[in-house]
Formats: sequence, C-alpha cells, structure tokens
Amino acid sequence: MAKTVQCVPGGHQIPIEKAYWCNECNFYLCDHEVTWRPGNYFICKKGHKVSKAT
Repeated sequence: MAKTVQCVPGGHQIPIEKAYWCNECNFYLCDHEVTWRPGNYFICKKGHKVSKAT
C-alpha cells in the first residue's frame, strides 16, 4: 500500500509519489497546487521553489 500525505493543511490525501514539498511553507502539495517555471522547476502559490516529495 502506497504512503499517503495531506495536500496543504486541511487538504485531501494524495500518494507521496505524486506529491511535492515546500520547505518554506513546510507542507506537501499536489500537482494542482504548483506551477511549472522555465528552468525545469516548480513553485508553490506563494512563489517558493518546491521539490518532489520523498
């Protein structure tokens, strides 16, 4: 069974392999909560660079 995490505080459960992590906000995000930027990286809605969750 895949590990699940909560997308943003109060959000839904998502598989960790589909999640992103924001060090600045200190929570997980799903692909609907991040935006791709040229240079091959994603940002959260507050503009922080995020990484794939592990």
